[in-house]
Amino acid sequence: MDGADLSELRAGTDKAGDLWLLARTTTMTTPTTALLVLLDTTSGGQPRPVGFGSGINSTRAEEALLLIGNRGWVEDIASGAVTELPAGSVATNPGSYVNAIEARIGPAATGGRLSQDAAIAAATGVADPRAGRS
Repeated sequence: MDGADLSELRAGTDKAGDLWLLARTTTMTTPTTALLVLLDTTSGGQPRPVGFGSGINSTRAEEALLLIGNRGWVEDIASGAVTELPAGSVATNPGSYVNAIEARIGPAATGGRLSQDAAIAAATGVADPRAGRS
C-alpha cells in the first residue's frame, strides 16, 4: 500500500539507554500509517504470535513496538502484556516530503538497556482502526 511503504529506517541508542527510531515512508496517511518494530533482545526463542493484530509470528523477538500517529505501545511477546508508551514518545510528520515516524523508547519500556547484540526488524502498514490503537 502506497500510504505505508517503508523507505528508510534508522535506529540508535544514547548514553541513557534510550532507543531512538526514525522511519520514513514513500507517502503517508495519518493517523493510519503504523510502524511495527520487533526487538530481539536475548538469544534463542520459540515461535510466538506477535500481537497487535499483525497476523505474524516470531521465533526471535521478545518485544514488539507499535507506533501510530503520536502514540505507541510495547508488547512483551511471551506474556502478551501491552503497555502504552508515555506521552511525547512518538511523533509523526506526514507533511510535504517528510513522511516520518520518530520515537524515543526509554529502557524501562523495553525491560532495560538494549545490548549491542540486540536485533531489530520493522515493517510499516495501515493500522486497523477497529483494533483500538489509532
